[in-house]
Amino acid sequence: MRKVGIYCRVSTDEQAKNKEGSIKSQIQRLKLKIEEKNRYENNKWGKLVGIYKDEAYSGKNTDRPQYQKLLDDVRRNKIDTVIVTELSRLSRSVTDFLNFVQELEDLGADFICLQYDFDTTSPAGKVFMTIIMALAQFERELTAERIKNNFHARALRGLLNGGTPILGFDKHPTQSGSLVINKDEARIVKKMYQVFLESGQISEVLKYLKSKNIKNKAWTSKTGNNYGGKAFTHSTVYRLLTNPFYMGKREVNKENKELDQSTLKTTEKYHFVDASWEKIINEADFKKASKILEANKAVKHTATHDFILSGLLTCDECGQPLFGQSATGKTNKHYYYGHSKKSECKVKRYPAIELEQRIKKHLFSILNNQALKDDFISILKELSTNSAPEYKGELKAKKREEKLIQGQINKLIDVIASSDMAGSVDAIVKRLKDSEKELQNIQEQIAELEIKASNEEPQTIDPDFVIENLKQLSSERFRKFKLQKKRLVAKSVIKNINISPDNLIQINVWTQENKNKDQRNTGDEKGVILPFLKAGRTLGVANASGGGRSEKKAKKNAEIETLVTEGSSSIAVGGNNRRPVKPIT
Repeated sequence: MRKVGIYCRVSTDEQAKNKEGSIKSQIQRLKLKIEEKNRYENNKWGKLVGIYKDEAYSGKNTDRPQYQKLLDDVRRNKIDTVIVTELSRLSRSVTDFLNFVQELEDLGADFICLQYDFDTTSPAGKVFMTIIMALAQFERELTAERIKNNFHARALRGLLNGGTPILGFDKHPTQSGSLVINKDEARIVKKMYQVFLESGQISEVLKYLKSKNIKNKAWTSKTGNNYGGKAFTHSTVYRLLTNPFYMGKREVNKENKELDQSTLKTTEKYHFVDASWEKIINEADFKKASKILEANKAVKHTATHDFILSGLLTCDECGQPLFGQSATGKTNKHYYYGHSKKSECKVKRYPAIELEQRIKKHLFSILNNQALKDDFISILKELSTNSAPEYKGELKAKKREEKLIQGQINKLIDVIASSDMAGSVDAIVKRLKDSEKELQNIQEQIAELEIKASNEEPQTIDPDFVIENLKQLSSERFRKFKLQKKRLVAKSVIKNINISPDNLIQINVWTQENKNKDQRNTGDEKGVILPFLKAGRTLGVANASGGGRSEKKAKKNAEIETLVTEGSSSIAVGGNNRRPVKPIT
């Protein structure tokens, strides 16, 4: 007789709280199905041994407590047949569903769905389930795309798609996505602008608000949680003074404002549109306030340096990223790239201006010297042709490791067989067990790598793409960009820069245009470390106390090495004690 488990799920709290709702209906239908099966087989078909209910959980992933408990019970042979009302109750992902069905099959368990009246005992049923789940996911993605397009169209009409309330406005009672002016709050907003335009200082606005005991907007969420109602801060006043809502405007895709609009999809492009609500502040006053804020910002930051390599630089000794820092001397300010936390490294920080100039000089010489450029392109082409795929090389190493451990195990077995001393045998048996565990772990890694290696393609490098990227960094437009835009461009060209205490610099750049931003942000995709063929001087580095070795003392020229390892080569700059920096992978 089968040991049957029924699985039910609803995705919202409202559905879960309804005692006569979907969960109860699902359980009732599934119990009736079990009774029906038993009637046809003289009550010997199966017995219900478990009910698994996930209430208020999405079907997008498998991170659900009862779903995981069901799987665990199947693995322990407590359940051998799983029944659901619809496939979407189990999962909305084709991959998750197929993994679930595969595991059931491996464990000798069956799966039945009332929606389509099929189970996994039939080959036709398996194929049909796969098709149905693919179509269900396709429909879900189409729905998501329709919602996204609808939100974008509404935004272009000046409507909102959610968000938190803002001081001076309330939700429109009848028009979804629009706002109405709250007269009492609007008077506060106007006074804040008036005080700021007269004083030119956010601190004066804060003094006024504190003297009147005025708090920011308080509101209650749909779930009953209270927010806001707190004292204003410098940042909250700044956001209020720069919010275009107050002059009857809104920004669409604000996060993409600094990006090249020609490369974006229609729904991703930045727009500045008329809002669907009335304005509180006239446009002239809003723009005047913005100009004052920009001027204050410029005055405040005149002495700073654009650390465009901040976070891209990595200390080769400890592996930590290096960030922009500054220190004030007797006569002027000094700028460095240093560790963000306490470090025991030989070099604590590097002079920013000198380091940036050295990197720019070596990068741009590739563009300015045709012979170097030709050599550089030919090296990239050679790397693209000859580079060894990552997983195949790693797989080879793991197999060697497997062979070594297996040899050790064989020797231990021989020792046990020839030993008469109980104490020695116990110690050797313990070592043998440890080795066997290590072997099993290696074998699992090998199995995983074999799958990856079978799907792996050789590394391809597009020299034209690399050259065009370098041109971006040397362009006049780049020099005029704001810091945020400069960093975005730098990250789109450079993957990583390694610098060692011995003054070796390696620059790892992106080599293919078709790699998406998510890959680049996580570092999952490989770049290539640029080769360089020209001599350069030793970089003066800052010591632990922040001082620098003068360039006169470090004037010796050093030959640039070309380091080639596993499909990568590198720029190596200077140093009397030059050593290969670890290749970036």
